[in-house]
Amino acid sequence: MDANRKLVLSPYVRTREFDGELVLLDLAGGEYYALDGVGARLWVALAAGCSFDEAARDVAVQYSVRHEVVLADVVNFADELVRRGLMKDLPPQKIGTPSRSDGQQDQDGVSSRE
Repeated sequence: MDANRKLVLSPYVRTREFDGELVLLDLAGGEYYALDGVGARLWVALAAGCSFDEAARDVAVQYSVRHEVVLADVVNFADELVRRGLMKDLPPQKIGTPSRSDGQQDQDGVSSRE
């Protein structure tokens, strides 16, 4: 398990808060999902670029649960998001790999300007 793993949002997913839930619309698959509580909190953290470890620590503190337990749940949740095409893995940055200096986005839609 890579606790430093990060995800990136699919360009075909739109989110909206509605009636206390976070509603996800998958434009590519034509499906929608509703997340509340911890699921919505994890979605927001992962979509913002937090690592699995960072997202798990936040939830563990908020709900007084052991970090290891939450981290396992984050991995399962993230794997399901990837399986459904709602998010995809962000490739790890390799040390010494040059980034694009023009600020353009790579094919996966991720800007490499730091």
